[in-house]
Amino acid sequence: MQNHQNSRLKKWKNNLLDLSFRNNLLNFRETQKTVPLKPLDLAAFEDSLASGSSFTLYSRQKFEKSFQKFISQQAQVQNFEKTEMEEQSQTVASEQAVVSEEATEKDFLNRELARQRIYLDLSRGEYDKRMKKILHLYRSGMEENGSNTIYLTLGYLHWFESPSSDKERKAPLILLPIRIQRGSLSKPYQIELEDEEPLIN
Repeated sequence: MQNHQNSRLKKWKNNLLDLSFRNNLLNFRETQKTVPLKPLDLAAFEDSLASGSSFTLYSRQKFEKSFQKFISQQAQVQNFEKTEMEEQSQTVASEQAVVSEEATEKDFLNRELARQRIYLDLSRGEYDKRMKKILHLYRSGMEENGSNTIYLTLGYLHWFESPSSDKERKAPLILLPIRIQRGSLSKPYQIELEDEEPLIN
């Protein structure tokens, strides 16, 4: 176990010695081995992971369908709470407009987070392709040397190469080692925290 930890520490130090833009710890770039999450409450997310919760990942299409259902439910609640003094000629379209301002995407995502659901900003096809590749990398690393190289990034430092540079770059701040699993081909992917210490970049 000690040798394994020393090996991981050495690999991490070597990565830090690479100060070129190829180093994802300094200049993070989205690739086929990364998946972007919809915005969520990072503090609540980290606390839930630390308490042992597992989260189910869904695609953009699932998000859009569930969010519209959420909006519709809020519209029904508002309609139910109308008093008899309100005008009965109000259209469904105007009701939806009012609800859309109040029941924001943030409200929906926070509710889903509490239900241990998070959404990726990827189409269903891209979701399947990228998650399949990441799951393969996770399993290969664990089977070959017992090393997990899959991390969840929380927060970024946005920086510029020089005062005159107009290209913004970003470096991950906190990396949490995660475990990935999938019950069957018909089930969505799930993640949970590995029993390892988080990495501070």
